[in-house]
Amino acid sequence: MGGIHLQLVIISLKDKLYAVQSSEVDEITGPQKWTEVPKAPQWVLGLINLRGNILSLIDFDKFLNNHGNTQQEEKLCYNNTVIIKSGKRKVALALGDVEEVVDVDESHIQLMDEQVNDAVEGVLLRNDRVINLINLPTLFSENEG
Repeated sequence: MGGIHLQLVIISLKDKLYAVQSSEVDEITGPQKWTEVPKAPQWVLGLINLRGNILSLIDFDKFLNNHGNTQQEEKLCYNNTVIIKSGKRKVALALGDVEEVVDVDESHIQLMDEQVNDAVEGVLLRNDRVINLINLPTLFSENEG
């Protein structure tokens, strides 16, 4: 039974697991120093210079979860930077840990209703843990500008 296989990069944000398709990941690197940008959205940490390329550094947890609820906000443990490509643009995501890269049969992903959450394309159960598959093109097209 040979279905379509996806290669997913599993990342952790606080106590939750998320996945993005490896084809959307340009590179994974350590934490980067950033320069703050005045009047930027709350989820933009600032700008980084990665080998001559200036990229927006996004707090991925704030970006995904209501763009930063200021009440009792738990600070992100920033261990990794994932450079993702969405169309012609690249952005840097500040996140916790990159757990692993896995090959998954597409049939194991339970698709979500877009009306529930546009950012989450589906969920995957792996090793008794729920992993949310992020739809990066939809997520970034909604938050352009």
